[in-house]
Formats: sequence, structure tokens, C-alpha cells
Amino acid sequence: MEGLRAATDTDKELQTANADLKARIKDLTSARSAVGSSTTSDAAAGRAQPAAPPTTSADRRAIAIATVFALAAPFVLFGFGATFRVMGWSFFTFSRAAETGLIMAGVFVLAVAAVCVGWRRATLGGVESALYWLGCGVAWTIAAGALFYCMRWTVLGSSYYGESGVLFGCLCALASAAIMIRRRKEPLAGAEVALYWFGCALAIAAALAVLVHTAGWRDPSLFLVSAVAVIVTAAIVVWRRWAVLEGGEMALYWGGSSLAVAVAAAALSDRLGWYITYGVASCLVLASGTILIRRRKTPLGAVEAAIYWFGLSVAGAVLTALVLHQLRIIAFHSPASFGLGLAVVVLSGAAVVVLRRRRTAKA
Repeated sequence: MEGLRAATDTDKELQTANADLKARIKDLTSARSAVGSSTTSDAAAGRAQPAAPPTTSADRRAIAIATVFALAAPFVLFGFGATFRVMGWSFFTFSRAAETGLIMAGVFVLAVAAVCVGWRRATLGGVESALYWLGCGVAWTIAAGALFYCMRWTVLGSSYYGESGVLFGCLCALASAAIMIRRRKEPLAGAEVALYWFGCALAIAAALAVLVHTAGWRDPSLFLVSAVAVIVTAAIVVWRRWAVLEGGEMALYWGGSSLAVAVAAAALSDRLGWYITYGVASCLVLASGTILIRRRKTPLGAVEAAIYWFGLSVAGAVLTALVLHQLRIIAFHSPASFGLGLAVVVLSGAAVVVLRRRRTAKA
């Protein structure tokens, strides 16, 4: 009898433990389904989940390499072009040596990107992909313009060879961005959205500039139209993503829009002969940057600090040179004005580095 009672008690304990285990499994399944449905609804509504920061030194190093690649691509292109021009190397004629250099530089940049992507293929992140796409898009567009010019290919009429190539490169960049975004299995993070916006905004601006130029408008008009296009696209993206904007993402939108404002000011100044447009643009950049920094509830990251520092320091330097020009101390377009602006940028950068080190030491 005692053995039967012990067996009965053991059976009851096992049944109770089995019921508890089933309840826990059910709770975990419900929680996972809720998380999946929330992620799916956010993706359908266009709200991307913030990407986790790189957790390993290899990831941080890979993103740094991709950033250097994207920043260095334009300089590599013009470096190749200048070298081929000086040395007289050309597959066509001597007068097209610079264009030959641009074509070779485009091939070189694309090859480097292919090697880097192949090296990180198994662990390639979204931000890395966007950075490599940005560098390749710039290189391809410029190289396509040079190739069309050398081969005398045109789709815009006679004598518009380089313009046809630039337009073709811009359309390819926009199409490749759409393909890469659709191939993503996860929602885009804020930094990825900002990088794709920046590249697509540049492509749209360049394509509009080509079309306006072929329509016979003057140069200031085409720069003004391109700058307005960049500002409008930035405003649309910020409006659509206002609820989930991240700090670094907003800094990129501000930096690109500030560059467009500077281009628009230069175009208006050239067309109307008013230096005051530089002052208005500088005040807009300084005011908007200050407001965004003051609205931040957390300390700025390194990338954000670098973007805000460069934009605000350049705007401050331009405003200072304009004031001195109005006081008839130095000419606005003069070596002294350029040297003053460079000094302002360097000194402000040193101040930012010192302040960030002090805050880090206190923390």
C-alpha cells in the first residue's frame, strides 16, 4: 500500500509539473507572436526598429572601413583624373586623358567595393551596405559621364555626351537603391535610411541639373533647382519618420540640407549679386543646428558631433567673413577671408575635442 501511495503522489507531482511546463510554453509562444506581429506592423507602417550598435571590434572596424571608402571615393576619382591628365595617359586621345582616368578610377572603386563586400559577406550589416552603395553610386555616376563623353554616346541630343552619361549613372544609382532596399530582410535602421536618402538626393539633384542644363537654363538656375530638390526630399523623409527619428539620422539630414542651403545661397548670389544671401543661409544653418543640439536629451555621439561641428563652424566662418566684408576690413572673396574661415573651423574643432574629452573624463 505504501508503494502504491508513493507512486500516486509521484504521478500527481509529474502531472502538476507537466501542466506548469505547458503553461510556460504557451506564454512564451504568445509573447513571441506579439513581438513578431508588432515588428511586422511597424515595418508595414514604415517605422524601422533602431539597429543595435556594433558589439565587436570587428564590426566597428568594418563600419569604419566602409565609411572611409564612401568618403574617399570622390577623391580617388579626381586623383586618377588629374594623374592621367598630367601624364597624358589615354585609351582614346590625349585630349581625353582626364576622362580616361575617371573611367579607370570608377573601375578601381567598384573592384575595391566588391572585395570588401565579399570579405564581409557573411556578416555584412545594413549600414555597411549603404556606405558601399553610396561610394559606388558616386563613382559609377562620374565614370559613366566620362565614358559617354569619350564614346560620344548621347540620349539628350547632340553635344550632350557627358550629361547623358551622368543622367544614366543617376538612374542606375536610384534603381540600385530600390533593389537593395527591397532585398533587405529586416526593416531599415535610421542610419541606413539617412544614407540612402543622401545618395538618392544627390542622384536626383544631379539628374535635375542635367535636365535643366540641357533645357538651356543658366548655371545658377540649375544649382538652385537641385538644392531645392535636396531640401524637399529631406523634409519629406523627416516628416514620414518624425516619430522614430534617431539622433545620428537627424544629423545627416541636417548636414545634407545645410549643404543644399549653401548651394542655393551661392546660386542666388551669383544670379542677383547679393552677398546677403550668404548671411541668410549662415544664420539658417546656425539657428537650425543650435535648436537640434539643444533638443537632444542625450549626449551627442561622435558622428553627430563631427557633422554639427563642421556645418556650424563653416557657417560661422562664412558669417564672420561676410561681416568683415561689410565693415570693409577684408574682401569676401580673398585669401585673407579663406584663411580666416579655415582658422575658425580648426579652432572650433579643437574646442569640440577638448570639451568632449573633459565630459568623458567627468563621466
